[in-house]
Amino acid sequence: LSGAPYVFLVSPTVDHAQLAFAGGGNLTVEVERKSPKAIYPSEIVFNGQRLNAPWLTVSKLQEGGRLVFRMSEKPMGRTPVPTWL
Repeated sequence: LSGAPYVFLVSPTVDHAQLAFAGGGNLTVEVERKSPKAIYPSEIVFNGQRLNAPWLTVSKLQEGGRLVFRMSEKPMGRTPVPTWL
């Protein structure tokens, strides 16, 4: 959502990325998958904390850290729609 203070975290198209933000934060994105067919996020971890929902604030991401996607071959079910939408 352009201009929204949140970022939806969906299936990454790369297995590793490094981002440097203008404010000085650096973000490392890593993808863990057991097979090439594992295309669905089963768990998302940001700075060691498991996320309960597949979104983060833009400001949190810009602070930097480590974002890990653990992928599965099967979708984990529906994600609830956030109340702020």
